[in-house]
Amino acid sequence: MKTVGKKSIIKLGIACMCIFNFSTLYSQDIEKGLRSLELEQKQKAKSIFLNFAKQNPTNVMALYYAGEISFAFEKYDSASYYFAKGIEIDKANPYNYIGTGRIFLHNGNKEEARKSFDKAFNLAKGRKDVNIYLQLAEANIVSKNKDFDQAIVYLDKAKEFDKTVSEIYIKYGNIFLDQNNAGKALSNYERATEVNKSFTKGFFKIGMISSLARMYPEALAAFQNVITLDSNYIPVYRELGELYFMAQKYDKASETYSKYIQKTEEYTMDERVRYAYMLFFDKKYDKAKVEMNEVLKKDSNNVTLLRLQGYSSCETKDYKKGLYYMDRFFKLVDKKKILSSDYEYTARLYKETGSDSLAIVNYKQAMISDSTRTDFYKDIADIYNKKKEYKNAADNYELLIKSTQSPLTSQYFSLGKAYYFATFDAKLDSLTKRSYLVLADSAFSKVNVAKPDYAQAHFYRAGVRAQLDPESTAGLAKPQYEMVVKLYEGAPEKNKAALIEAYQYLGYYYYLQKDNATSKTFWEKLLVLDPNDKQAKEVLKVIK
Repeated sequence: MKTVGKKSIIKLGIACMCIFNFSTLYSQDIEKGLRSLELEQKQKAKSIFLNFAKQNPTNVMALYYAGEISFAFEKYDSASYYFAKGIEIDKANPYNYIGTGRIFLHNGNKEEARKSFDKAFNLAKGRKDVNIYLQLAEANIVSKNKDFDQAIVYLDKAKEFDKTVSEIYIKYGNIFLDQNNAGKALSNYERATEVNKSFTKGFFKIGMISSLARMYPEALAAFQNVITLDSNYIPVYRELGELYFMAQKYDKASETYSKYIQKTEEYTMDERVRYAYMLFFDKKYDKAKVEMNEVLKKDSNNVTLLRLQGYSSCETKDYKKGLYYMDRFFKLVDKKKILSSDYEYTARLYKETGSDSLAIVNYKQAMISDSTRTDFYKDIADIYNKKKEYKNAADNYELLIKSTQSPLTSQYFSLGKAYYFATFDAKLDSLTKRSYLVLADSAFSKVNVAKPDYAQAHFYRAGVRAQLDPESTAGLAKPQYEMVVKLYEGAPEKNKAALIEAYQYLGYYYYLQKDNATSKTFWEKLLVLDPNDKQAKEVLKVIK
């Protein structure tokens, strides 16, 4: 499951405008709009800026920000109108020339853009407003026709004007980030927090870029600094949730991302899907399904959600509903984007609804999709065991063992049992039956070597070797039945059936060996467990 593209999130907001506060220059409305942008509430910012411009049609700063937010929403004609109106009202104010230059640069007219930027730059002289240079830099950084060299000229001028302004270093960092120079970007973000130790955005940027670099402790510390400085800095909860998810701390991920969903006024459907993923991995399947249903109401063919709904339905044992979602998923998804887990969950759903053949088909497809998932051989073998198709089960256990660098004792035990039960097929010829018994004996022997005290392995192996020596003359099963007695006699009632079988074999073996005293011992032990055993009574009469 892929995470949200964080690089684009880091730059979210700078595509709108520079978020920089000068309370001495701006009205409270503009401050609120800028704050909304910083919190990624673009719709709210749009409402604030446009309403402010409507109420103050001659305020050049109101017109500038109305133009900027229109530009951010790709309403270029409206943006041009606001910028032109601002210039018409006050030709000495540099801001709307910046806006006009941004329009020209966006349209690829670099010559006219430079004229507008130069006009703004010249008008900035003598003004105590470093934000003019920041806005000029911003216009060149975020345009589709970027001009980083010119942006750096403006940032250098801003630093010359006042090197203690943290936003300058944020903009430097954004340029380096866009050039894939994460090291220099991080250095500038850190510099932003050095000149202002309470600069929330700086810590947020540090957290973002550290997260991108998978520097988990550094990212965590930065995000926690953000929350300490400003608990209402909404985007940090989303990114901290992503960080916890990356660290596989799914409970913290879902809890933190939940705060983001609750606090933000403008979460996207993709973010809600992301939240559903976190709930799923946190095993809060019912909550995940609620989130998914809300999105599916608006996007019923969202393949990501259909997949996750299928998974969640499987985990909550709503198997028929799960098959419904997975069926829709497979019909809509790009075949190149199908995951091994898609086949795995579909197999589980078919298995639970009794469609064993389809379950096997999907488990096999899952292994084709991901060759490392050889553990599915066990799932296939389990299905064959349930169907009492023991030879097919054995074949899959063989494949499982061959695909495993260090096979488990339990895998050999399951293989041995499968071959053992396969011998009870009435259609088998004697040669095939014997070959299965030999294979079962080999599997159980590996268990005996690895775990000498594994009583069940001795018991099943004894049964196999008893069939290989049906007259008991060679005593092939004797060592195993002796181990059964040794390991089970401590709890006779719990292991009654196995002990009775062992006593019968050993009693009969020693009887054949004419060791009546030892034979008698085992038959008497058997009668203690089953006083009505006819065979024991008959043999004891003969011995006497």
